[in-house]
Amino acid sequence: MGHTMSRILSGYIPESITDAYSVRLFGHKRKRKFSSDESNLEESLHSPKRCKLSCTTQYIYKALFVDGRNHDIVVEALGKEWKLHKVYLTQSPYFQSMFSGSWKESDNKFVKIEVTDPNITIESLKVVFGSLYLDEVTIEPACVVGVMAAATLFQLDGLIDECLRIMIETISPLTAVSYYEAASQYGLQRIKQATVKWFLVNLMTYYPLHTRRLRQIPIDLMAILVQDKDLMVIQTEFCLYLLLRFWVFLKLHPTWIWDGNADKTQVSEFFHNRPDSSSFLLSPEGKDFLRVFHGLHMGSLITQEQDLQLLTQDRILPEGWLFPVLSKEWAYLLRIDNGNDSGPNNDKVSDELFFSSCVRCGRILESKESNTWRWKVFNFGLDLVWSTLNNVLTVRRATEDVTLNDHRPRRVMLRVILTTLDAQGQSKLSQSSGVISVLLVRNIEAKIMDLCPEFEDPLYVSVNILSITPKINKVAQNTS
Repeated sequence: MGHTMSRILSGYIPESITDAYSVRLFGHKRKRKFSSDESNLEESLHSPKRCKLSCTTQYIYKALFVDGRNHDIVVEALGKEWKLHKVYLTQSPYFQSMFSGSWKESDNKFVKIEVTDPNITIESLKVVFGSLYLDEVTIEPACVVGVMAAATLFQLDGLIDECLRIMIETISPLTAVSYYEAASQYGLQRIKQATVKWFLVNLMTYYPLHTRRLRQIPIDLMAILVQDKDLMVIQTEFCLYLLLRFWVFLKLHPTWIWDGNADKTQVSEFFHNRPDSSSFLLSPEGKDFLRVFHGLHMGSLITQEQDLQLLTQDRILPEGWLFPVLSKEWAYLLRIDNGNDSGPNNDKVSDELFFSSCVRCGRILESKESNTWRWKVFNFGLDLVWSTLNNVLTVRRATEDVTLNDHRPRRVMLRVILTTLDAQGQSKLSQSSGVISVLLVRNIEAKIMDLCPEFEDPLYVSVNILSITPKINKVAQNTS
């Protein structure tokens, strides 16, 4: 006892007590080192501190909104009555205009609001009306479209901005379609751009194995994706065609369920056995999908013999689409074989012409460390081997490249985009080479870009490549 008392009298305070006091006083666990200069302490005594009394807003919310105490107006919407207060409602320009005298309801104690938007629910109205009594609001992503719709009705810009932020952060396979449709309905360009950007990366990485989600993609959105220059085409353009064929089948058979097996014979039989002799896209049931398939790069669909055979058997594309492409590709082939085309150049080919004429292909690398691959497509005599090693992406023209009698260096234009995705399918990190021109000599590697070391596995590779100098057929263009 005497020993303890002597420690108290000598000014000793146990360290644990000072630590706890520091947490309560200063809000962090590290002990503060006090300065011997008391002028700083004196200044701090006269610095105002802002305190938030959460109990005040919660009391207002509970007493006035939830319990409806001292309400001066009743608002009915969707069959439910809300006991509210004009002084809070006038935060909304909708109600401000209503109570200003220009509406017949300006002096009424009861207002009925006709809600015609199916996205607005009682739950979303509760959130919106309640937000007028709070300084912060909690919104579940599953209900954010309804809250945004109600906030739009009542012109609450602050709440709309919060909904937009939540929607952008929560785009995923579960929300992407509903967010896109809401953006189209309410003119939300930020959300529309964000969802389209998400679909460009995930269309061929997620949806081929998720038929229920694939069926939900609307026609207008699919048309936008297929023709977009930033669409990540996994493997080749023909794989994109097969995905569209499957998507059309799902749209026309809303109750059909795929069991997950690789065999999709029923899909092929549907198109092969159609009684109509004309192409599917020119039939009454296919005309709505015409604009979607029009975005395909036709020249990239006929790079393999078996692909061309399947295109003919499917009878989806009009013959008038294929024959001009075959003729043009044959002319390119003869031009290269005769040594009249050494490849495109940035000075002669605009970015717009590059993206409309290029071959689109892509790949998923499970590991970025060491990879070597090639895409099995006819590329006018160029057999390109791609590699990643030591965080460097390279391409070379293989020695066995003997498709054409052309051993001279060839130039190609290309763009490479590398991406890693999070669990929601949103881009965590992306890197682009931009549109560049590369001279390829047989069996000599050309460096394309250094890989960002922060990339995580898997790595998504999207490549646009042009190996011929395209010519614009103005007559055919005007005809189309």
